[in-house]
Amino acid sequence: MEMPTLLQVEKDGTTVVLHVRARDGARLLVRCGPKENFQPSRWQWTREGERGVVSFTERDGREYRFAVKSERLLAECQSLVRRPVA
Repeated sequence: MEMPTLLQVEKDGTTVVLHVRARDGARLLVRCGPKENFQPSRWQWTREGERGVVSFTERDGREYRFAVKSERLLAECQSLVRRPVA
């Protein structure tokens, strides 16, 4: 089964906002942060064949995975997640 695709990533204060294309083609915003529905305890970046994969695990153990088509977007996501809040 095809996984959702990460289209863009940005930071809004302490929240990381993932712009995602769902499996059905719909565009979604996945907001990850201390006061959001998604509260990742761990982020990971891996490769599966030709594509990158960004994933996060929530405190309850659920994992969410997103395909990333470009190295630039993968690096941007890593940078934003690791960047301290100003």
